[in-house]
Amino acid sequence: MKKWFFFGILLSIRLVVYPQSADSLKTWEASVVVDNSLITGIYLVGVAASFDRKWLHTEIGFCEDDVNTFSAKAGYNFSGGGKLQFRVTPLIGIMIGKSYGLIPGVSLALDYGKFAFTGSSSVIVYSSSKRDESYIYGSYELDYAITDFLYAGISVSRTKLYHTKHDLDPGFGAGLTLAGFTLSGYIYNLMLDVPFYAVSLSYTF
Repeated sequence: MKKWFFFGILLSIRLVVYPQSADSLKTWEASVVVDNSLITGIYLVGVAASFDRKWLHTEIGFCEDDVNTFSAKAGYNFSGGGKLQFRVTPLIGIMIGKSYGLIPGVSLALDYGKFAFTGSSSVIVYSSSKRDESYIYGSYELDYAITDFLYAGISVSRTKLYHTKHDLDPGFGAGLTLAGFTLSGYIYNLMLDVPFYAVSLSYTF
């Protein structure tokens, strides 16, 4: 019951997040992301690429859902709104490697003025022989645009890439966007436990 309680929280509220408007779905958009994480002396690198064309969303990744694990996902983009722009994308995918199985999930993006909220949640559904190892994970971020190219905000993460004492790891982050590139940095569990750090570099075109 405990894990389904957390899954409900995650669904109600990446990976890298960007504020996006519904208009961007009229043509196409692609992005490449490199995530770097450092926790208790362990350095991890993950790579992901995504492609959106109108309603279609696809993505592939390595070391994004688990260590030494490939993943591929596809979903349907629902978008709209006025002053409050939104995009909701139900997803289904597979993972192969250290972990394997199905990955149903959802991603959400809200954009209101200078505020942007983004989040993604997934549950790893293993084969029947390992169903007791099913795992729920996600990342969620609320940002404020300080300038046209600089933003800062708060973030919450739950991941299988590393283990901490907490079900959800809170943190702070900031990012710089220029000519399609976004460089962002985060620090998690600053006051709760041994902190860990994450740096992401992405290019969107």
